[in-house]
Amino acid sequence: MPPSTARRAAISPLTSTIFTIATELGPLEIEMLGDVVYRLQFCADRRRKPSRISLTPRQDQIVQTLQQYAAGEPVDLSAIEVDLSGYPPFATKVYRECRKIRPGTTLSYGQLAAKAGSPGAARAVGSAMAKNRITLLIPCHRVVASGGKLGGYSGPQGLKLKEKLLQLEQRS
Repeated sequence: MPPSTARRAAISPLTSTIFTIATELGPLEIEMLGDVVYRLQFCADRRRKPSRISLTPRQDQIVQTLQQYAAGEPVDLSAIEVDLSGYPPFATKVYRECRKIRPGTTLSYGQLAAKAGSPGAARAVGSAMAKNRITLLIPCHRVVASGGKLGGYSGPQGLKLKEKLLQLEQRS
């Protein structure tokens, strides 16, 4: 058993389900513990095929919501439950605040640090954003550098994808 799987098994007795879905933004790999998203990442290989597995009704609803989001439809991603276990307390606070950033809007790393109760911790927020394992649901693409510059983005295509996500949300 890989170390990450062993760590999750110790955290939660729920079975981990890992699968890939197709979206208009490219394939997404999703790892769920029951009906809660543990990990959501863009696949580096855009040719990756969707998985063919049985999903619970809630998992299927989450997949549909993500596909609608990627198609530019207005959806509420904040209604999807995420598992923040394994993150340090500071990152957990930052991610919870990040989830409150409305689609089509941005906050600077410094503004997000202040909202998380740590004014002056912009660099630490940037570090937390780089370690975000639940992209889109913890919308790190909505966090920008001071002055409105995009900053960084660790997804495939980097800043090009971040800009595309922000434009997608502006149209929704």
